[in-house]
Amino acid sequence: MVTTMSVIAVAAAKHCPLFQMDVPNAFLNGELLVHVYMDVPQGFASQGGSHKVCKLHRSLYGLKQAPGQWNRKLTDVMLQLGFTQSHFDYSLFTKKIKVELVVVLVYIDDLIISGCKFARSKNGIVMSQRKYALELISKKGLACDKPTGTPLETNLKLTSVEYDTDVLSKTGRETAISYNDQSRYSICGAKSHSSSHFDAIVAIDGSGDFKSITEALQAAPNNSKTRYNIKIRQGIYNEYVFVDRHKTNITFIGDGVDLTIITGSKSNGTGFKTNETATVDVHGYGFVAQDMTFKNTAGPSLHQAVAVSIEADHVAFYRCKFDGYQDTLYTRKGVQFFKNCDVYGTVDFIFGNAKVILQDCNIYARKPEDYQHEVTITAQGRKHKNETTAIVLQGCTINVTQDLRKHEPKVRVYLGRPWKNYSRTIVMSSYLDEFIDPEGWTLWNGKPSDIYFAEYNNRGPGADTSQRVNWERQNISDSEASNFTVRNFLHGDEWIPSAIPYTLDLV
Repeated sequence: MVTTMSVIAVAAAKHCPLFQMDVPNAFLNGELLVHVYMDVPQGFASQGGSHKVCKLHRSLYGLKQAPGQWNRKLTDVMLQLGFTQSHFDYSLFTKKIKVELVVVLVYIDDLIISGCKFARSKNGIVMSQRKYALELISKKGLACDKPTGTPLETNLKLTSVEYDTDVLSKTGRETAISYNDQSRYSICGAKSHSSSHFDAIVAIDGSGDFKSITEALQAAPNNSKTRYNIKIRQGIYNEYVFVDRHKTNITFIGDGVDLTIITGSKSNGTGFKTNETATVDVHGYGFVAQDMTFKNTAGPSLHQAVAVSIEADHVAFYRCKFDGYQDTLYTRKGVQFFKNCDVYGTVDFIFGNAKVILQDCNIYARKPEDYQHEVTITAQGRKHKNETTAIVLQGCTINVTQDLRKHEPKVRVYLGRPWKNYSRTIVMSSYLDEFIDPEGWTLWNGKPSDIYFAEYNNRGPGADTSQRVNWERQNISDSEASNFTVRNFLHGDEWIPSAIPYTLDLV
């Protein structure tokens, strides 16, 4: 749906013509590349007895190979016609003809957009699924039924027979309705750019309600029990933002990770304490940020320089970038969740003593000062063995920037070091680049016997644990690793906003 909405948005902005084309019997066009046999159809008289089967040369509806073979056939035809297939979304094809660009978007057997009708107005393109919904209701014989709050069968009884055609019919109906409802929700997400969706809009050019983020925060209600959405439009905001503990349930929504940027440059090297250097300092319960970048541009030579510091519970970041050097992301205290984020830094650039999970994030170690020969990604601050805190990296890609990869002499990159005596960090189900040092971890504070550094189910050239330090808890069990999931460690299913996707358990 993201690509679909992007194509429609560009078409609306550029006043391009837009068409929908449905391909009849699409799945029957796929040519099978494997041998598939089926029972002889009922009523077909076969010669030679009842032990013969039919060999399929083309796909049939219901055949699990059918969608893939249709897509392969369509792709071959599109390429023969001179289209280029996108490497980022294989359903998108483009062809440049002189000064014009033709875009074809494929969804199963529909081209451009699936299950929708278009209407153009002076404000853009209106997307409606009314036609699809009415056709679905009529097809399933429900046109005269009374409306209900849920499309699911409330009193469905399972039968003892192996296949029940009525159950299968209901399942198909509910799947179609479920698709309609889910895609409608995604389309509604596109409406988030409308001003009515936000409680306040910040824009540097004066086109919003406020020119600075701080002004918008000051105008927000204190101790709010409902979410207060602040839209921060494209721009570079040179300001230090403090979300105090009275500003609860605040949401920052940017225009994109490289479009909305909050930046600062305070550092320990310019006379500030570490906890005073944050570009954005969050103390408000329930804070959420999405689609924006947080920067500290102090550089590697000025030591501690925090981009974001968090001291609050139930805080979440989605599709955000944290761009800094030493001490980039300070997960100081509380319960926090990061999804699909990018984190850049040199030394201890994910640190603190919160209960925090970074899930499906990209973590980049970057080149430090020339005299520094080590980079440490995490520095967890658990002081006592009865504390329940930890830094958990789940499903992440741990990599290095090109300037660090090319640097000579080679810089040693460690997964972490113990900031405090009972430091605890878990790296699980993640990809580890070859630049990760074979020892994995390095000492700083505390006794090795009190430190809990663990790995689980990692992959990649840097995931080989045969040369790890002997005090690491190598390859912990499933049951032990499950203690550090979103479900068990953060109880995230109780508070993470539904708009943020997350994996509850092990992957």
